[in-house]
Amino acid sequence: MKKEVLVLTCVLILNISGIRMGEEDGDLIVAAVSHEVLKRGVQDFSDGEIVIVEKPVDVVVEDEYVSVSGSNYECFIKKELSENFLTFQKDDAFIVYQFPESQPFGEVDAVEGDLEEGISEGKCVSRSFVYRNVSEGMDIRYSFLHYKVLEEVILHKFQNVEIVEEFSIQNVWLSEKEGGIYFYHVKTGRLAFFIPKPVMYEEGDREKRCFGIYYKIEKAQNGYVIRKIIDKEGLEWLMDTERLYPVIIDSTTEGGIQDPWEESGLLPYGQYFQNLNEYVSPCNGSLTVTQTDLYLPGRGMDLIISRVYTTPQLFSIDEGFTPTEEDPPWKIANGWRYDLPGITENYLYLWGGRMYKPEWGTDPPECVFWCFPPLEPGEEVFNNHKGDHFRLIKHVDGSYTLYLKDGRICQFSSPGDIQSITDVYGNEITFSGNVITDTMGRVVSLSPTGISYGQQSVNYTIQYVDYNPLLTAVTDCLGRVTHFYYEHANKWLLTKVVYPTQGYTEYVYGMKERRICNEDPCHIWDEDCHEVPDCYQSLYQFRVTVQRVYTDTLVKVRTFSYVEDWENTLESTEKTKDELSYIQSETHFVIGNGKIKKRTVKDYTGTQVEKVVYTYNAQGETVINQCYKGNTDEVSYQEFSQYDEWGNQIYARNSLGYEMFASYVNTSSEGKFTDYSGNSFEFSNQFYTNNVTGMYNKVAGVSMITGGASSETYYQYDSSGNMVETRDILDGKSYLVYYGLFDENGQVSFPFTSDTPINDAILRIASLPTLNSVLQSETHTASDHPWYDNTGYWQNQYYYAHWIHGVGGEVEEGYDIVGPFTHYPGTPGYINYETWVSELTQYVKTNYTIYENVSPLACSYNLNSGSWVEIISELGNGTAQTTIPSGLILQENTIQFQESSIYSTRFQWMLLIPVQNEPETHYKDFEYDLYGNLISA
Repeated sequence: MKKEVLVLTCVLILNISGIRMGEEDGDLIVAAVSHEVLKRGVQDFSDGEIVIVEKPVDVVVEDEYVSVSGSNYECFIKKELSENFLTFQKDDAFIVYQFPESQPFGEVDAVEGDLEEGISEGKCVSRSFVYRNVSEGMDIRYSFLHYKVLEEVILHKFQNVEIVEEFSIQNVWLSEKEGGIYFYHVKTGRLAFFIPKPVMYEEGDREKRCFGIYYKIEKAQNGYVIRKIIDKEGLEWLMDTERLYPVIIDSTTEGGIQDPWEESGLLPYGQYFQNLNEYVSPCNGSLTVTQTDLYLPGRGMDLIISRVYTTPQLFSIDEGFTPTEEDPPWKIANGWRYDLPGITENYLYLWGGRMYKPEWGTDPPECVFWCFPPLEPGEEVFNNHKGDHFRLIKHVDGSYTLYLKDGRICQFSSPGDIQSITDVYGNEITFSGNVITDTMGRVVSLSPTGISYGQQSVNYTIQYVDYNPLLTAVTDCLGRVTHFYYEHANKWLLTKVVYPTQGYTEYVYGMKERRICNEDPCHIWDEDCHEVPDCYQSLYQFRVTVQRVYTDTLVKVRTFSYVEDWENTLESTEKTKDELSYIQSETHFVIGNGKIKKRTVKDYTGTQVEKVVYTYNAQGETVINQCYKGNTDEVSYQEFSQYDEWGNQIYARNSLGYEMFASYVNTSSEGKFTDYSGNSFEFSNQFYTNNVTGMYNKVAGVSMITGGASSETYYQYDSSGNMVETRDILDGKSYLVYYGLFDENGQVSFPFTSDTPINDAILRIASLPTLNSVLQSETHTASDHPWYDNTGYWQNQYYYAHWIHGVGGEVEEGYDIVGPFTHYPGTPGYINYETWVSELTQYVKTNYTIYENVSPLACSYNLNSGSWVEIISELGNGTAQTTIPSGLILQENTIQFQESSIYSTRFQWMLLIPVQNEPETHYKDFEYDLYGNLISA
C-alpha cells in the first residue's frame, strides 16, 4: 500500500471551488440543441405556428381488461368486478382498488361490465365502463376523463347504503384533509393523485347535489379500507319526496396537475435552444433570458446579481393582456426580476427563473432522508424532489426556512422577503430591504432602476407605456448599453435584444387559448371538460414561433411550430435556417407532462440522422436514453442512469457497456453500490464513516468498470463537509470482464477463456429492444339500441352498425356510430375486422400489425452444456444480474443464452469473473481554514 502526500508549494489547481450565490447547487445542465451549417436544403420562408387538436382519452379493449391513457395517468380496469379490478397509475405511483363481495348493505355480484361510448357530432366525448346490477337497484360506472377516473355508484331507488372499498398503494403515502384523500410521491414529495371530497347528485340534474357523505379511512393488513358513509343530512336528501332517481354517489380519482407557472425558467431536466444567454424551450415555447450585472468573488459564496426575463405563462384579457401570476419578488419591470429567491402567497421563486407552488403539509411516515431538521409543533413543510431538491419549512410565526441540497440555508421573513443565505461554514450573505451585504462585508444596493456598489453602478432605463413599466435599456459599469423592445399589443413579450456589439436577436410569438377547469363544476360534470365550455375559464399563452439572429446582418433563423391540446404541448418542431431561409436542420419533439419524450433530428435533406427516446423517473430525471442512429426504427443502443431521492446520479451505463456506480452521504445510497434495477454490486466497499449534517450532495464513493478494469475512489469529510481525505483503489476487486450481444437473429452462444476464479462470477444483462412485427387489435362498441343485426358499413374511422326493430309494416331501423377507430380499412397495417353482438351490444374489432421495439421476457443461460438457469422472469426494458458458482467455470468455456417470448429479442451481457490481484491504493489529504478555503493538499 502506498501513502502519497502532496505538498502545496506554489499554485494549487483542484476541482474545488466556493459556491456562487445567485446559482443553485451546480446541477443544472442546459443542453443547447444546435447543428453545424454545412449545406443548404429546401428554401422555406414560413414561420412557426400553433395547431390545436382535440386529443381524446385513449381506451383500448383487451380480452380481460380495458386499458386507458389519459393526459397524465394510465388506468387498467378488469371486465369482471373481481379482485384488484381497477388500477390507477401516474408514473411509477399507483393505487389498486378492490370491491369486497360482502358489503354492509348485502352481497355484491361479480358481474362483467361493458364499455359505453358517447358520440356527439361524430366525436367521442366520453367513455365509461359500467358494471350493471352489482346489487339490486345499483350500478357502478367508471368514466375516463383527461385527468381523472370518475367513479359513480348509481342508485336507481332509495337505499341507505354504506359502501366499502379496499385499496393498496405503491410509491405514495396518503394524507387526509378538507374531506379528501391526497397521495404524495415517496420520492418527489409532490402530489401524485387525490380523491376529492365525495358528493351525491341527481343523474338528470347535476345541480341538485348534496355533500352529506364522507370518507372514513382504516388501515388494513394489505392496504387500506375506505368507507363512504352517508350522514343524517345525506339521508334526508336521499329520502326527499321530490328526489328524482337515479342518484349518483360520486368518488373520483384524479391525477395531480402541475401548475402552469412551474414551467417557468430554466428547469433542471430541460433542453433548450440557446443563443448567448437567451433560451427557448421546445416544451412550451417560453423565452428565458439571463444576464449578469455584478459579480463579486467572496469567501465561500460569491455574490452574483443577475436579471432574468421569463415569458409569463398565463394571461387574462379582461383589461388588456395581464399575467395571472401576482407580481414576483425583486420585480424590475414587465417580465424582468432580479434572479434571487423569494416567497409570495402562492409561489416559491428560485434561481434561473424557476417557480414552485408549495404543497403545504406534514412529513411522510418513515421519513429517513428528507426530514432534517424535524418539524416543531404547528409547523408546515413543503418537501420538493422534482426538479430542484429542497425542504421549505413554514414556522408558527409565519417566517420560512429553506434548506438546500448543498447545505445552504435561506431565511425568509413572514412576508416572504429573503433575509439571509448561510453556508455550512457560517459564511453569510444578508439582505435588508434592497441592501445586500456579502460574506466579505461589501454592500450592494438594488432597485428597479439599477445596482450600485461603491463607485460603480449598473443603470436600468424604465419606460412606462400604458402604465406598464418596460425595461428598455441596461447600461453597465463600462458604459456599454443593451437595449430591449417589446410587443405593441402585449407589453410583457420581449421581441428584440440589441447588444453593445450591435448584434441583436428578434422574436415573434403565437397565441393560444388555454382552458383551465373551474374546480367545482369539473368535479361534478361527467362530461369531458374539453366538451363542456361552461366548465372552464379561458386564459391565453404565448409561444415563440420565430427567432432571428443578427450580427449586423441576418445570420440564422429558427422557427418553432407546436401541436397542442387546450392544456398541453404535445409536439413541437424546430427548423434552423440560414440567412436566405434554406433549411439546415430540423428537430422534432414529442412531449408529455412538460418533458421531452422523443427527439428526432433531420439534416438539410430531411434525412433522419438521430432519434432519442427518453424515459424519466418520477423526479424528472432521465433514466433511459434509447438511441437510434441514422434512419432506422430499431434501437441502436441504450444508456441507463439511476438516481437517489436527492437527485444524485448513483448509476450510469453507456453504449459500450461501461458502468459507473456512486454512493452519497446522508441518502439511501450511502454505503453501497446499486445498478439501474436496484441490484447490489460488491466492490471492495471501503467506505469511510462520515458525519456530515444537512448536506446531500457529497459523494461517499465511486466505482467504475471500463473495458475489463475496475477502479474505486472513496471520500472522507469533516463535519462541515470539507473533503479531508480520498482513497483511490486501482483493481480493488479485479475482474476478468467479457462482453457480448445476445441476438436471437444472430449470435446466442459465446466461447471465453478464464483464469481460476477466486469467488463466484457475476453475470449482468441489459435489455436492448428489437424491432418486431406485432399483431394487435382495437375494439369499440355501441349499445344505444338493443336490436343490432350484426351488419353495417365503414365511413372513415367510424363503423355504422345497423339496427332494426319491428315486423310487418311497423319497422324501425337505423345506424349507430361505433368508434372512432385508429386502425380501420385503408390505414397502414390494417388486416381485417370482426363483428359480433353480445348482450344487446354491437362489438366491432379491427386487427392490424405494427412494428414495435420489443423487450425480452424470461432470460436464461447455459454454461458448458449444463442445465438452463433463469436469470430473470421478465427483463423488460431494464437490467438484471445473477451469480455463477466459481466451480462451474473452467479454463475454456461456452455460455449460451435463450429468451422466452415469441418475438426475436436482444440483450447485452457482461460476465465478471473475480481473479487474484494485488490492489494499488493511493491516499490524498486536504486541509481547510475556518471558512472552508483549501490551504494545503
